Amino acid sequence: MRRSASAVAAVFGAVVLLTPGLAQAKWTATGSGNATVGARTIANASALASACVTRPGPDDVTLTWTASPDSAIVSYVIDRTGGAGAYSFASALGTTTVTDTNTAWAAAAGNFTYTYNIRAVVGTAPWTTVASASTVRNFTKSGKCS
Repeated sequence: MRRSASAVAAVFGAVVLLTPGLAQAKWTATGSGNATVGARTIANASALASACVTRPGPDDVTLTWTASPDSAIVSYVIDRTGGAGAYSFASALGTTTVTDTNTAWAAAAGNFTYTYNIRAVVGTAPWTTVASASTVRNFTKSGKCS
């Protein structure tokens, strides 16, 4: 009987040592008083609009939007997709207009489209919100905005 108890103990020990994924964690906190957890909804930019800026060569696109009244926002990011590929540019706080001067797409075989989305940059970490507004601009093969 003693021999089988030793064998069981040896097998149990081997199973514990060879079982993957075992981990221990410990968390402690100090202090006193009531803890408060909260959430805040961030008001994002709205009414993103685009306008063609006609010029010799490929046209530019001016983007305008309504700024957020939220004090947590420190700047904005405009993401452009389509056409020649993804491109992002930043806009400083207090600015509600920016011009995309990089709209040319030399490899265009036909008409192409750019979609612009605006996100707000929040805080000093920083993190960004999801896109809150978008606008679309179509271009001819030669880069003329319509």
